[in-house]
Amino acid sequence: MRIRNGFEALGRNLRYGLRQLWASPGFAAVAVASLALGIGANTAVFQLIDALRLRTLPIRAPEELVSVELAKNSMHSGWSSTRSARLTYGLWERIRSRQQVFSAAAAWSATRFNLARGGEARYAEGLYVSGDFFETLGVAAVVGRVFTVADDRPACAAPGAVISYAFWQREFAGDPMC
Repeated sequence: MRIRNGFEALGRNLRYGLRQLWASPGFAAVAVASLALGIGANTAVFQLIDALRLRTLPIRAPEELVSVELAKNSMHSGWSSTRSARLTYGLWERIRSRQQVFSAAAAWSATRFNLARGGEARYAEGLYVSGDFFETLGVAAVVGRVFTVADDRPACAAPGAVISYAFWQREFAGDPMC
């Protein structure tokens, strides 16, 4: 009986609210626009938080990842080729050969690559990675292969790239021969 009374009261309240909105269309338009903007803004913020914080990374054991960097304002020297480099190659080699704490170690540095063969530059965001990067993360290639530690030797390494599935579809139309 209480549920029925509750639904009847809800129906009366909704009819009253609709009559009030119909009586003042200007107020109704402002109220609807405000609700639409508020819902849209909340949806956008939630999607951003969901993408950045709520979803786990699509890799093996994301909870085990750590980042190792030099302390701020520490004195170190060397040449780095990208804007996000934290370690020189020589320092990375020493860390990798001497570390005993982690099950695996990988290095990366963000950069932009020019995709244009001539004319106006067309950039894609990318990473320089160490050979064990993909194995450490537990990520396999859909087609071809990923880098290995054998690809890490600077004197012997041939240039190569591992591209994302989205990039492969966009730039090469998913052609497996590219």
